[in-house]
Amino acid sequence: MSPQAAGSSPAAPAVSVIVPTYNVGPYVAETLASILAQTGGASFEVLVVDDRSTDDTWQVVSRVAARDARVQMLRNNGPQGAAAARNTGLQAARGEWVAFLDGDDLWMPDNLQRKLEAAAACPGVAMVSSDFVNENRANRTMPREAWAGLRQSLLPAWQQQLASARVVVPGRVLVLDDLVPRFLRDEVLGNTGTIMVRRSEVAAVGGFDASLEVGEDVLLWLLLAARLGHMAFVPEPLMYYRFRPGSLTNQGYPAHAFGAERFHRYLRSRPDFAKHRPLIDRRLQRALHEQIFFWRRQRRFGEALAACRRLLAVGALDAAAWRATLTVLLRR
Repeated sequence: MSPQAAGSSPAAPAVSVIVPTYNVGPYVAETLASILAQTGGASFEVLVVDDRSTDDTWQVVSRVAARDARVQMLRNNGPQGAAAARNTGLQAARGEWVAFLDGDDLWMPDNLQRKLEAAAACPGVAMVSSDFVNENRANRTMPREAWAGLRQSLLPAWQQQLASARVVVPGRVLVLDDLVPRFLRDEVLGNTGTIMVRRSEVAAVGGFDASLEVGEDVLLWLLLAARLGHMAFVPEPLMYYRFRPGSLTNQGYPAHAFGAERFHRYLRSRPDFAKHRPLIDRRLQRALHEQIFFWRRQRRFGEALAACRRLLAVGALDAAAWRATLTVLLRR
């Protein structure tokens, strides 16, 4: 490769990796090391966007950036949340593709290589995801030898979706069609750390909605799913989703059920998802059933009954909703 001409801009990388950080000092060096160790030779830049951490995150990232010019440091004017931090990274990104990794998670060494290969094997595909190791399922930190049992693809909902995928390269690349119903019926096949997408497509749908308290990443994947219709999928775990007590994504049950209700009510109100209302209502009902179960176990029947009223407002003809209401009224 010839030296960069004086005064010219460096060539745009294939991938811009955006890493939002907030008080992840103990983890972020390992996160960045997992990105910088990517194999396959693909060009990439790493845009670390700090949301005004109050610990030593900025200092840790500064030391990494001083050793590797691929790491660039950006900072929000004040704490604005992960969605706003990712949007800041998107504004600075130069790559054809963008990928995201939270400041406490990890990539496997061949993550970018495998996803770029999957994109090349599927002309016209603009979004790629993969399996991942989900330590949250264990609700505690697990040794590396236990990771195989924490693959997200072991969940029945994932197995069902992947069984109906089109095989492009056996064992290496699948294609999933009809994405919005798939994602709403069960769940998005991936998360913020597994999805790589063409930057132009993210810009076309407006990036992350920073006004949402929960679900801003899921909304973006749904908007992209509606726009693109299909995506490539690598059926191997290429990302490690760390269990970290106290983080927003590790609130667990029942906080997840309350967040799911808020998000699906918001989704229900959007005209562009009106034709998917029955699937959205099922997800909303599922969240409310989880809340009712929780309040019953706590013997807090007033809160349980309030959740029953909200459940009946969504599915007045649903027998399960009436059974749940009767159980609460009988204080069982």
